[in-house]
Amino acid sequence: MKIRHLGGWVSLLLLTSGWGAIAGDKLETKPHLALAIPFVERQGGVGVAFPVMINKQAVILPDKVMRVIYNPPRADDAEVLAIQTRAEKEVAYTKVHRLKSDKPLSATEMAVIKVARETHWPTTNMFQLALANLNAKNMRMVWVDPGTMELYDHNIELPYGLLVGKKGGRFVDVLAVERGSRGEAAGI
Repeated sequence: MKIRHLGGWVSLLLLTSGWGAIAGDKLETKPHLALAIPFVERQGGVGVAFPVMINKQAVILPDKVMRVIYNPPRADDAEVLAIQTRAEKEVAYTKVHRLKSDKPLSATEMAVIKVARETHWPTTNMFQLALANLNAKNMRMVWVDPGTMELYDHNIELPYGLLVGKKGGRFVDVLAVERGSRGEAAGI
């Protein structure tokens, strides 16, 4: 399985309820992002009804399946420190002071395995609820190409504060406007 990420290999992919609360500023849009993205249920999971641009480089296409929404953890988060402490204790209690493998899995490799085992979202309501609960400016979305099992991991950065999608034709539709953005200031 490959992970495609325009900025290089994906960073740590962990999903816990606690990180949403400390993730930083909220991403407030009108309408709410969870309601603005045109999610649809299809065989294999939740996808989008038409292409939706979530940052200047990333567009979620209708043939992709949503996997995870997450906030990247900070190095000083309690959960991250607990994981590091457990790994150090494992080393401390062995006669040979190193992990069993010559090369332990990196955080990225462990995350890839975790994400690969995630089940798809069975309903749009569940995915919308997860998106509504995170609601932070440093949110990331992961989706998969069902044909190749290639994962895509991108941050949500609305260009000019606009969430846009292409329903059809030559033009894009504004699906949501971020509060306090240049788009809102322009009256969009």
